[in-house]
Amino acid sequence: MTPGTDWHPLQLPYVCERAIAFCIPSAERIVVMSYEGLHDIHLGTSVSVSTDKTHAEDYGIYDVDRLVLSVYGQK
Repeated sequence: MTPGTDWHPLQLPYVCERAIAFCIPSAERIVVMSYEGLHDIHLGTSVSVSTDKTHAEDYGIYDVDRLVLSVYGQK
């Protein structure tokens, strides 16, 4: 990191082995779909990851042709 920048490295807990798609629905949230599930990463003072294994490789929410991941109604 360059001194004087607003960038700070984050130490993330384990998320997944290989990601298929991801989206950034807000400045405080990243969502990743993997072969293991749908991982909801909340950024802030403390970082947390929750995983919904029912959405592993869920091509109902990921449009491969348009490269769009729809998560809880957001794209």
